[in-house]
Amino acid sequence: MSRHRLPNPLLAAVAAVATATLTTAAPAAETAATPAAWSLRDHPYGTTLVSPAGRDVFGYLKIKPLDSPLTANSACCLYPVLTPSGVPVVELAPADHRHHRGVFFAWYHVKGTESHDFWGWGAHAPTEGRRIVNSGLALLRPDTRGTPLRIENDWMVGKTTVMSEKLATVTRVLPEGHWIELTFTLVPFSPLTVPRAAFSGFCVKATVAPDIVITAPGGPVTVPAPRHDDPATGWPDAAWYDCSFSAGNGRTAGIAVLSHPSNPPTRWHNLAGIGMLNPCHLMDQPLELKPGRPLTLRYALLAHDGPAPAAALNALATAFRASPASPAR
Repeated sequence: MSRHRLPNPLLAAVAAVATATLTTAAPAAETAATPAAWSLRDHPYGTTLVSPAGRDVFGYLKIKPLDSPLTANSACCLYPVLTPSGVPVVELAPADHRHHRGVFFAWYHVKGTESHDFWGWGAHAPTEGRRIVNSGLALLRPDTRGTPLRIENDWMVGKTTVMSEKLATVTRVLPEGHWIELTFTLVPFSPLTVPRAAFSGFCVKATVAPDIVITAPGGPVTVPAPRHDDPATGWPDAAWYDCSFSAGNGRTAGIAVLSHPSNPPTRWHNLAGIGMLNPCHLMDQPLELKPGRPLTLRYALLAHDGPAPAAALNALATAFRASPASPAR
């Protein structure tokens, strides 16, 4: 369970899920006897995607909870993300990085006529008045690819929108875990440059535990941790990286991240000590964004019970990497 306080409605829901994981075994596969429809359950700060079996899969925070220690100006993140047995595998505003938030996309340095930090770090650009604001969320009809959720956000400086974001997610319940594909489409309204950086962009803040292990297709990773101030120390690209940890009751859980090959050249800023998985497309060169020209970025997650399911992840990665560059609706 993540180490933070949220207002009662959201805290109670998350706490109930976490408590259930300590007293029940992993549920059986979804059956024909369960309701056939996916659904959304709203709460004061966002919404939760619920499977046909009535199980929470992930939440989307539209706004920052009032008494959360989150220091970033924006929420607009997947939180919580749950395994099939209900284990939460990401954190919100942990003590070591108060600006980190579940599964999120932002940059800490964006240069236009001014500089902007939408990540919430504040080391290289101002954060004041820089917000990512949710403007829409809708559940679409499921198809053979999964259950789509369409999310719209505006990247704002004061009252001015500098970029629009459309996020399309597609979710499936698999034997290996909750599979979530994410397609971000970003359209700037004026020329923007994202400078070269050792981290930034799509980030997963996994649950931290003393025995956290980061695994790649070749097995547990033992190379030195990358440095936040040196892009040259980033890890090589891989079909997937996974972060797994003890989930209590003698069980293990984790979350894997995949980056699509259509994304700009990517290396990874992964830190076991803080449970961070960050496929970064800025380590080798800056990113130039032109007005009206969409930038599409694709990622996928697997929230799983047990240790990293390497064989399943290899198969999922093969299919994901061979899929069209932009399947979003």
